[in-house]
Amino acid sequence: MADIDEVMKGIEVKVKKLRVRNFKSLKDFELDLQRLNVIIGPNGSGKTNSIEALKLFKMVLDYLRGEEINPFLEWWGYKNAVWKGDENLPITIDFEYSVTYKDKSVDSSYEITVAESDKEFKILEERISILSPLEVTLLARSDLWKLILKRELLEKYYTKVSEEEIIKLRLEVLDKLKANQEVEIKESPHRYLMKLVLDMIKIMADTESVVGFMHDNICDSISESLGLDAMGYHLSIVLDDLLDDLVYPITLGAVGAYIIAEGTIILGRIEYKAIREPIHPKRELIISGDGSNLISVLSSVGEIPERVVNSIKYVFGMDSNVRLETTSDGRAYLKFYDGKSELNPPSVPDGLYKLVILELALERNAPIIACDEIENSLHARTIRYVIDEIRNSSSVGIFATHSPAVIDILRPEEVVILEKDQEGATKPHRFEKPAEISAKLNKLGVTFSEYILYGGYA
Repeated sequence: MADIDEVMKGIEVKVKKLRVRNFKSLKDFELDLQRLNVIIGPNGSGKTNSIEALKLFKMVLDYLRGEEINPFLEWWGYKNAVWKGDENLPITIDFEYSVTYKDKSVDSSYEITVAESDKEFKILEERISILSPLEVTLLARSDLWKLILKRELLEKYYTKVSEEEIIKLRLEVLDKLKANQEVEIKESPHRYLMKLVLDMIKIMADTESVVGFMHDNICDSISESLGLDAMGYHLSIVLDDLLDDLVYPITLGAVGAYIIAEGTIILGRIEYKAIREPIHPKRELIISGDGSNLISVLSSVGEIPERVVNSIKYVFGMDSNVRLETTSDGRAYLKFYDGKSELNPPSVPDGLYKLVILELALERNAPIIACDEIENSLHARTIRYVIDEIRNSSSVGIFATHSPAVIDILRPEEVVILEKDQEGATKPHRFEKPAEISAKLNKLGVTFSEYILYGGYA
């Protein structure tokens, strides 16, 4: 069985855009993502909703594992999660991202639409679209999978078959493809596309096996739907080429979507009491939203990562360090050393735990690290260090804040301002000319937070 480390090995996923429809105040929300995205706005503008949309996406994966009965129970029912309480509306979450594996790179989007029916959670549709180098979409519903292709792509493969072969074999399937540009997959490889990825991970040992078997699984289903076996050798070779070129990017896109769902870290209220309690650690590789499994994750990783050690030395002094220790009955806990004394868990500051959690998320190459009120438990100097770490990482940071101290650390292009329109829908805005804003701040001699709070944005 491959764990998240094995699946992510050698695969680089970069998230570029987030779209959300009909989740709470996010009626039609679209945010282009940079390396760092700090969300600000008045109370009730949708900052927390933006973070919670990511949480819902992660909970869908838990649902497919059988660990979550109904993700909407988090919000006390679908009525509280959907736009304006309209239970007839579905909720859609959509990411655009790039996936690079070995010598292949694809630009993809993954869209999932969910709802509730008779108090049961429902996945209505998944859609993997490859934006480049090819344009192809795999639409997956519980009762039907459909491959949707661009006409220009089909023309390319159509010309590979000679006129004589066309006459001889009466290429009905290719004619149909040219006319309709889609293939209905009669026997879909699985009810849900993301569940197919999960099942491959359960039985495969590494990334190459997961990608390879998923590719073959989908190709076989499409080939069966097209009736390739009855078409003759030459035609089947042409269509095999077509499927190989189409399905491999789709497979990478699907694995990329899984990595986003599995690997994203969303920090909420951290359970410092649970972190301080010595435990018998389990094998866990992803930090939970409350950080309560920190000791298990550190134990699974083995040695404290150098990135974590360096951050502690920067913030708390060069003689500082942390170490995993065990009690006489084998329970693990984190001990802090400041060069002069040792601090057991009850005396370790909250900020140290939060710093370790954030740095560990960066060390694990989390596709997205999200946190509501990043400033809690952290000094401004520590926040600056974390922000610089994210700027130089492969992760995308999405933070919400009310703190002027945080805003003053930022560059204008890193700020996302949320406002509600007349309908009450959350709309994100960025500064159109961030370089001019920076020059203006220097000229006026004011801080970024002063500029925003005293009317600069308006």
